Amino acid sequence: MPAPPASPLQRLRQAAVYRPAGPAAAWTEALLLSALGLALGRWLRPADPYFLAGPFSWLALPPLLVGLRYGFAPALASAGLLAAAAALAGGTGATALGLGLLAVAVVSGEFRDQWHRRLDRLQAAADYCRRRMDELSRAYHVLKVSHDALERQVAARTATLRDCVLGIRRQLLQAPTTERALLGLGPVILRQLATYASLQSASLHRVEGSRVEASPLATFGPEAAAPLDPEDPLLREALERRQAVSLRPELLAGGGEEAGGDRYEGRLLAAVPLVDVQGRLWALLAVRQMPFRAFNRDNLRLLAVLAGHVGDLLTRRLQGLVVPLSEAHDFVYELERCLADARAHGLEAVVLALRFKDRAIGEDLAQVVLGSHRGLDQGLALRDRDGDPAALLLLPLTDERGAQGYLSRLARMVKEQFAREGLEEAGVLWQLRLLRPGDRRAALLAELLERGRLVLPEALRPLLRDGPLPAAPPPGRGRAAGGAA
Repeated sequence: MPAPPASPLQRLRQAAVYRPAGPAAAWTEALLLSALGLALGRWLRPADPYFLAGPFSWLALPPLLVGLRYGFAPALASAGLLAAAAALAGGTGATALGLGLLAVAVVSGEFRDQWHRRLDRLQAAADYCRRRMDELSRAYHVLKVSHDALERQVAARTATLRDCVLGIRRQLLQAPTTERALLGLGPVILRQLATYASLQSASLHRVEGSRVEASPLATFGPEAAAPLDPEDPLLREALERRQAVSLRPELLAGGGEEAGGDRYEGRLLAAVPLVDVQGRLWALLAVRQMPFRAFNRDNLRLLAVLAGHVGDLLTRRLQGLVVPLSEAHDFVYELERCLADARAHGLEAVVLALRFKDRAIGEDLAQVVLGSHRGLDQGLALRDRDGDPAALLLLPLTDERGAQGYLSRLARMVKEQFAREGLEEAGVLWQLRLLRPGDRRAALLAELLERGRLVLPEALRPLLRDGPLPAAPPPGRGRAAGGAA
C-alpha cells in the first residue's frame, strides 16, 4: 500500500532539517575541486598554472570552498594537495603559496566547524521543541475531548443539591396524607437521585425493621427489576451500619477481587440507606449501574447526603401528618441535619443571629426577613433581652462567602423597602457562626443565644438538650411562643 503524500507542513519540516554530507562525499568532492582548480589553471594560464606571478592566487578558491562546505580536515587535505603540486612544479613563491593555502584552509575549516556545532545545538533544541509540541498537541486533544465530555455532563446535570432537595420537598408536600402514600413517591425520589448522581440502573426498596423488601418501590434503568439478594454483602453492611456502602473503584477495575483473595459475587455497586437524622431507616437504594467517571468517592458521598435529606423529608412529612410542626421544631430539625452532614461529610452551613434595634421598622423588618429567606433556609423568630425582635437564620449548604452574599442581598432589600442605607442604618445587628464537625446542638444553641443576647421561651427550652429531638408541640404553640417577648 503506497504511503500517503506528505502534507505541506511535513514537506516544510523536511526541507528545514539540516543534513550534512557523508564522509565519502566530502572527501570525493574535496579531491575533485582540487583537481578542477589545477586543470583550470593549466587551461587558462599554461605559463603560470599556479598563479604565482599574478596579483591574486585563484588557486586558493578550492581549499576555501571545501573548508566552508566540509570543514577543517578536507580543506587541509585540499590545500596540502595543491601546495604539493606547486612545490613539485617549482618556481618562485611556491612556499608562500603553500603557506597561504594552508592558512585559508585552517580559517575556513575552523569557521565551518564552529558553525556546524552551533547548527547541531540548534537542531537538537528544535527536535526537543518538536517533540514537546507533539506531546502538547496530544495532551491538548485529550484535554479538549475531556472538556467536551465534562461540558455535556454539566449540561445534563443542571440541578444543584439544593435544587434537588427542594424538588423532592415540593413533591412530598403534594403527597396524600398517609404513610403508605409517602412511600408511593418512590419513583419521584428515585428519579431525582438518579438524575443528580448519574445513575444508570437502580432500585428503591422499602425497609421493615432490618429486612429489605424484595419487591422494589421504584426502578430506574435496565436490569433494575432483577431480584435483590438479601444476603448481598453490600446490602447487609449498609443495613448494619446505616450508612452508604459501595465497592471501591480500584476493586471494581480489578475484577471484584479483594486483596486477601475474597471475590465479590453480588450485582450491586453501592447500597445507600435513606436514614433520617434520628436514625429511622425508611428505604434502601440499590445501585447496579452508573458511569465509571461518576463512580467516585465525591459522587457517592453526595448521593449519601441526598439520601439523608430525603429520609428527613419523609420523617418530617409524616410527623406533620400527626401534629403540625412548629417553626422551632423545623429549625432544630434542620439544624440537627446540618450538624450531622458536617460531622459525616464535612458539608458547610451557617447560622445568622439577627437583632432589629430600630423601633420604627424593627417588627416589619423582622417579618420581611423571616418571610423572604430561601427554600432550604430555616428561620426562628425570637426576642432579645431588650425586648426587640430578633431571629436565628439557618443557611444549609452555605459557606461563609454565601452567607456574606445573603447579607448583601438583605442590605439591598432593606434599601429598596425601608429606604435605609445598609444594615447598620436600619438597626440590624448580626453575628455569623459557621457550623463545625465537632458542634453539638445544645452547646451551639446556647452559644448563639448568649452571643446574640437572645431569649428562648420556656416552651422551647427542651430544644437545648442533646439527644433525640423532642416531640412537636401542639399546633400554634411553638410559633406563638417563639414570637412572644
